[in-house]
Amino acid sequence: MKYTKDFKKLCLPDFFKFGIELEAFNVKTKGINSLYTGESAKYINDRNWHMATKSEESLVGKGGAELVSPILKDTQSDWQSIIEICEQIKKYPRK
Repeated sequence: MKYTKDFKKLCLPDFFKFGIELEAFNVKTKGINSLYTGESAKYINDRNWHMATKSEESLVGKGGAELVSPILKDTQSDWQSIIEICEQIKKYPRK
């Protein structure tokens, strides 16, 4: 599924649950004003998403980021959460 800001329901049965890993490249993850620090880290944690561990991050590579979702369902609020996390990632380009 390509990322858009629009909500598109997958029409999964209500009892289906899923999770996703978002991997992004050219993202600032270390130091002041980065995806994994300060207000951004709080934003991510408050939404029950998890940041990659050092070993997971090494698989993504330098300048990469990985966020893991909580358990999700095919609801508008969960799809909105994915959109918001994608927008958060875009705020921290690696320069």
